[in-house]
Amino acid sequence: MFSCDECFDMRIEHVYDCPECGKHTLHAQLVGYCSQAECSECGYGYAGGTFLSPCYEDEEKYDVTINKPDDKKIFVKLARILKISAIELHEIANDDIIRIAFSPYEWRSKLDEMQQLGVEYKLSEEFKRNYPRIITCPHGKG
Repeated sequence: MFSCDECFDMRIEHVYDCPECGKHTLHAQLVGYCSQAECSECGYGYAGGTFLSPCYEDEEKYDVTINKPDDKKIFVKLARILKISAIELHEIANDDIIRIAFSPYEWRSKLDEMQQLGVEYKLSEEFKRNYPRIITCPHGKG
């Protein structure tokens, strides 16, 4: 399962089973851009390796409910943020709300831009549960 809790980008230390001694004592963490690990039991360790954040790898689409802006200029800017035409955005709008889904990685920059624009939105419960730090993540915005 993908979630913020599995993200090395958040600089959270993770503990795994050591491939050398088999004990649950392999402490891994992202240092700079490098994944590093060391077993506190036997000393096995590594430095390096590729890491993609869970929000980047998760291809599931998560709903966000957006309050439809009354200001037409903000509405057009919102369409640009969502990378759809203003006409398409108007067509999917239901009364005063817009419900649209993107992957977590796509949402990272969109949520930040919507916040800067003053557009109000609400994340789906599943999105909030899996990615509670998506809005405040300091490590890249998409």
